[in-house]
Amino acid sequence: MKRKTTFSFWGFIIIALLLVLFSVQNAQEVGFKFITWKTHLSLSVLLIVAFLLGLIAGAIFSFRRNRSIGKAETEKIQKEQTEKTEKMAEKEFDEPDHKS
Repeated sequence: MKRKTTFSFWGFIIIALLLVLFSVQNAQEVGFKFITWKTHLSLSVLLIVAFLLGLIAGAIFSFRRNRSIGKAETEKIQKEQTEKTEKMAEKEFDEPDHKS
C-alpha cells in the first residue's frame, strides 16, 4: 500500500509541475466570447477550464453508460434466476415421490 501512495504522491507532484510550466508558458491574455458574455483571461486558465469541463462531461457520460449497462445486466441475471427457479419447480412437481 505504501508503494501505491508514494507513486500517487510523485505523480501528483509531476502533474503539478507540468501545470505550472504550462501556465507560465501560456500566460498571455486572450479575448473570450460566449453568447453575449465577453471577457479577457489567461490562455492557460481558458484551456484548463475547457479541459476540466470536458473531463466532467466525460465522467458523467461514462457514469450514465455504466449505470445503464449495470441495470441491463441486473435485469438479465434476474430473468435467468426466475427461469431456473421455474424449471426446478416444474421438475419437482413432475417427479413422483419415492418415499413410500
